[in-house]
Amino acid sequence: MRLAMLLVCSLLIFSACKSSKTTTEDPSTDEDRSFLLVLLQPNVTPGQLENDLKEYGLKAEGRTSKSQNQWQLSYLSNSIGYKELLATLSRYESVLDASLLEASKDVKVSSGTSGKKGKINISNK
Repeated sequence: MRLAMLLVCSLLIFSACKSSKTTTEDPSTDEDRSFLLVLLQPNVTPGQLENDLKEYGLKAEGRTSKSQNQWQLSYLSNSIGYKELLATLSRYESVLDASLLEASKDVKVSSGTSGKKGKINISNK
């Protein structure tokens, strides 16, 4: 009987502890994020910007041009307006240019290669 009571109490305590854990996942959704195109000085990565602007959820989504060192960054649009963020980025010596990347659901992008020549087709369909 004591063993059964001990087992039941242990299960209750375990389930109470397990349910009280908090998650550290990013609470933002895709709808909360807006996107920027940022041109950086050669050999500069967006890591420093991400660290400095954590409060806005600035995050490098990927490089859009290796030769020009251009990056697509996202940020939490409910934490700062895009004009204010662009003004903040313009104060960095490592940022050559920054602009808002407006989403368009009407643009279809496809790419393909044939032989040595590559092609990218962008159409409004």
